[in-house]
Amino acid sequence: MTPKEQLLQEIARSPEFLIEKPTPETSQNASSDSFLGWMDEISTQIPQEEWAKIPSDLSKNLDDYLYGLHKPENENRIC
Repeated sequence: MTPKEQLLQEIARSPEFLIEKPTPETSQNASSDSFLGWMDEISTQIPQEEWAKIPSDLSKNLDDYLYGLHKPENENRIC
């Protein structure tokens, strides 16, 4: 049995609620929406006060913030 045939069998055995059938609306949105458009839509839902809490150097020092290694910018860094 080929992988394609196996996949088709699995789909046939799947419960209906797991299978999303495309509709004209979802097909059109899938082609016209991009990841950046989706991110823009989400970012508009976040209040300005929350955006103000994000450090200005977050992208530069992401690992420092994630793992608690943040050091002042004026300190000499090896990396």
